Amino acid sequence: NKTPAAIAHWLQLPLQVLPPDVADKVIAWAEHPLADFQEQLTLYLPSKIVALYMEVCTSYNVHFMKPDDAHKICQHRDDHGLLCCDREVNYWYGRFCSYGHFAERRHRILAAFDAASYGAEYLQIKRGDMVVIKEHHESGGGWSYAMLLSTEELGWIPTEYA
Repeated sequence: NKTPAAIAHWLQLPLQVLPPDVADKVIAWAEHPLADFQEQLTLYLPSKIVALYMEVCTSYNVHFMKPDDAHKICQHRDDHGLLCCDREVNYWYGRFCSYGHFAERRHRILAAFDAASYGAEYLQIKRGDMVVIKEHHESGGGWSYAMLLSTEELGWIPTEYA
């Protein structure tokens, strides 16, 4: 709750979305309720604004809240703008874990796909899994060839799931 409350103060968030008399009371709230206010507010924002807002929150956390010796996670993002690498940053590559990792097309799976009824060449995936989309001469028609990063299994997945 410390970080969301600090961000709400830093952005003067209540003053941006509430009438001034109410905002003055909200900004004086304790850390936990102020953090809850900030989190609940994101439920009502359009998705593009939420993405920008989360970018601000992430930057604030990295630059102002995390100690310098804390482990930092790779900042590589997928085509949807979401962080998609759970590896620790490598000192030599700045914000990224490796030089070549951004050459891969990493994606976080958006929905589960039950491949059992499709056959062995299809990949069983669940929401939140990480995959790398591979080049394949038969790709297209709504299907992508992918490697599941956790197991390194290869198979076909619905393109819109990644």
